Amino acid sequence: MPCTRRRRPEAAWSKSAAWCVVLAACLRPAAAANVTFAQEVQLDAGRDGNLAVVGEENLEDESAELSLALRLAGLGTRNNFELRYTPSVQVYRQFSEANNTAHALRFSLQHAASARSHVRFNLSANRSERQRLDFEQIGEPVSLVERTEIRAFALAVTAQHQATARATIAWAVGGKALRFEDSPARDFEDSEAADAEFGTARQLSPRTSLGWRYRFQNLSFEDRPSARVHALEFTGAWRPGRVWKVELALGAQTASARGNIGQRSDIDPSAQLILTFERSEASALSLGLRQTISSGTGLSAATRDRGGFLLWKGSTRRRRFAAEVAATHWRRDPLFVSDTGGTKGSRFSESALWNLGPHVSVGLYHQFVDQDRLAAAPEPLATRYHSWGTVVRWTSEGRQSHVGHR
Repeated sequence: MPCTRRRRPEAAWSKSAAWCVVLAACLRPAAAANVTFAQEVQLDAGRDGNLAVVGEENLEDESAELSLALRLAGLGTRNNFELRYTPSVQVYRQFSEANNTAHALRFSLQHAASARSHVRFNLSANRSERQRLDFEQIGEPVSLVERTEIRAFALAVTAQHQATARATIAWAVGGKALRFEDSPARDFEDSEAADAEFGTARQLSPRTSLGWRYRFQNLSFEDRPSARVHALEFTGAWRPGRVWKVELALGAQTASARGNIGQRSDIDPSAQLILTFERSEASALSLGLRQTISSGTGLSAATRDRGGFLLWKGSTRRRRFAAEVAATHWRRDPLFVSDTGGTKGSRFSESALWNLGPHVSVGLYHQFVDQDRLAAAPEPLATRYHSWGTVVRWTSEGRQSHVGHR
């Protein structure tokens, strides 16, 4: 059984959690007029198609997972914030050594500096002994690796200023860190990414806007050469009708690296297309295509990523029933010829949820994963399996507290 559990000191996790608590505590009562506390308990029971995550010899087992989501949110005239902490425990029927305890912490703050200027701050920290697929970030490329403890941290600050009635200026800075627990059989590649972005847009008509943006990324790795990425893109948004929306970014990107492979650089197209069809708040369909450079698969340095996603969400008018279907496909080639660890794969997810009352809901979910390794990639990266199960959810939202007004 390759799913041996390993523990490491969680000083980095504790520090991130402490920072989130400090940020929430620093919010003055006058900054948020109404504060709401809510909690959600969820029980999942189903069949895990591959406990080892990857590997063609699937290890299947039934499991039950209990999670508790604690949410503190504030709404004011100038500041909105949300602090969410979700611990969870997953227990397997046969392979108890694969039991998993996970933590997820997210903090977001929106500040209106003026009627024309807005700033958003996001911070997240996650720790799990099993890699999870996050369909909330469906437009981001991801590769599955062997089961191991993973810790992820992310920070982003974005700002937007309405310079004139038709012109907008936007900028963003951020960073990410990914930490893997090495095993005797596998030395994973920890990574850090720092990025910055600046751009402008001009509204040509009520339905059309055009602009440009410059993006910079610095991708650092534990043992492999780092990479610097520069991208210059033309951007546009168009609403051909009441229910359609098209978002486009098209340009060029260049990547250079310095390490044990020497100095290299390359120029590639940079592209992103998102098409949205939204008939109402109860039904929306999104299709996305993207080519970019990112911080690797966990077994490689930087990768050149090409792929897309399809996402549909729907619900009844009174939201007694909701359903979601998601699909992604990515090909991730190592940016430099001498590197290994590339993957290509598809993932499909379907879920349905019935609200039985104001606090209780039940649902079903299914997920299919199909991933292949590219040439020279480690053998265990290939996998193909199904997972499915049921969900019971209980939600309780406390009354709003009026603590100030500004």
